[in-house]
Amino acid sequence: GAHFEFECHPKSHRQFAYPVPLGNKHFLPVFVSHRPHRAYHEAKQAIIVMHGHTRAGRRYFGQTLEIVKKQHRLEQTVVIAPSMPHKKCRAHEWSTHDRSRVPGHWVAPVYEHTHSWAFGGQSL
Repeated sequence: GAHFEFECHPKSHRQFAYPVPLGNKHFLPVFVSHRPHRAYHEAKQAIIVMHGHTRAGRRYFGQTLEIVKKQHRLEQTVVIAPSMPHKKCRAHEWSTHDRSRVPGHWVAPVYEHTHSWAFGGQSL
């Protein structure tokens, strides 16, 4: 089996971890360079980082964020990396932000099998 890298308690970049409410008491875990729900007038582009079957969203987010910083484009660029979990996780475990927006919410389940995850399946 694959070694999945999704973590309920991100070891790094936790300050960028936010829960996006999906309804039905579920949330999507994302890493985002700019705080959601605020206007960023300088932002001119967004980079959405999708990861591979190991679900290494934290690592891919960090690598992309470093590239954007080295190019001195952080003010103009929002970096977003959704994480696709393979295990149960609560919003308060994932993020220290926006706890009041998703109290008691569970992470939206994504199937453990790569085929189902890549080609669809009933996630919720």
